[in-house]
Amino acid sequence: MISPALTRYLTTWTRPGSSQPPLLLVGPPDITSHTAQFIAQTILGETKAVHPDLITYTSEDKYTIELIRSLEDKLSRRPLHGTHVIVLPMLEQLRTAASQALLKTLEEPPSSTRFILTTAFPRRLLPTILSRCTRFFVGNITSDSKLTTSLAVSSDDELTDEAIQTMHDFLNTQLRQHGPTPELRRGFQRFRDYYKIRALKGNEKLARQVLVASLREIR
Repeated sequence: MISPALTRYLTTWTRPGSSQPPLLLVGPPDITSHTAQFIAQTILGETKAVHPDLITYTSEDKYTIELIRSLEDKLSRRPLHGTHVIVLPMLEQLRTAASQALLKTLEEPPSSTRFILTTAFPRRLLPTILSRCTRFFVGNITSDSKLTTSLAVSSDDELTDEAIQTMHDFLNTQLRQHGPTPELRRGFQRFRDYYKIRALKGNEKLARQVLVASLREIR
């Protein structure tokens, strides 16, 4: 579930006593949720769902300004066992006002706090929030779990610009984690071809089909 690159990063990120940027997990909601809970339990040294230093929300919680202010109030108190761990799932549901309020909380997290954020659509987040996070794509892409399925896209005809950008983010994450594999080189080449065809007003549908086919080769 957790890539070697993320595992290496967590070695330092989970170490107490140092200020660390928020961790943003990008991928399918079920996988990012399980990964976030696993990381939180690792930090706290507990496998229980309830811990006095764990502040977690669910996809059913509404990200209002009041909720963010309530979070700030909880963080103003000392953690009982050394570190507050905050899990905020499906962050793409944030509205602008709540995003601005959360941004202030994320700007300078204290050394006793670790934020774990998740999203399936990073482009829906404020650029200023993205710039303060360390991003990792989680979830293996295999023949049984295509990238298009992970992005909740049923066919290449329905691909939105946002989904295509998320695919590009995925490629960049895979490049950082695994280096320039032949499959990744082909994927980036297909992206170049796709944008060139769009600029020349060519057969965009065919370009999307070729793009998706090349991404399905990435394991």
